Amino acid sequence: MSKTVLKEIYRLYGLGMREGTLMYTPYVAVAKSLEQKKILITRRKGRIVGFLRFAFSKRKPVCKMYQIFVVPEWRGRGVGSQLLMRLEKLCKQHNIHKIELKTAVYNVKAQRFYEKRGFKKKGIKNGKVQEIIYEKTLSFLGGHNECTLHCLWILRVLSPFSRRDKITHIQRDIVQQSVKDC
Repeated sequence: MSKTVLKEIYRLYGLGMREGTLMYTPYVAVAKSLEQKKILITRRKGRIVGFLRFAFSKRKPVCKMYQIFVVPEWRGRGVGSQLLMRLEKLCKQHNIHKIELKTAVYNVKAQRFYEKRGFKKKGIKNGKVQEIIYEKTLSFLGGHNECTLHCLWILRVLSPFSRRDKITHIQRDIVQQSVKDC
């Protein structure tokens, strides 16, 4: 993506910080996310009206959502929901079954937005700003539970010598046994 896109996104960060819905994020971090394609963007009439910044965990099948922002005049028109749906689709493509995020305790609108879309409160983090931790478990294997998803993910990560897109009958038996043990 171009420097123009980066400048436009960072301009939106400034807008979000002024209204208190976004925390400060270094320009370099935003540039790195953009370079790694870890920012989803929504455009209307040629302008960026919303973005969502995220990263996949390297240790477990979890997506960390860092920020979502929609320009005030486009709020309530489905832009934020569309960004979340795109993130969920991307997670499913990468066999990620959980999205985690934090939002400030005072940001009640964001809390309602997340809860309406299936996110559950997981806890509270105390820091400079007290934040509520939310998570959403994605179900996409037609009835299989979260334990099955986690076992499948572990097998993919821990079996570097086998083809990652194929699970052997031995691996399948291990997963089935693990599910019984859960």
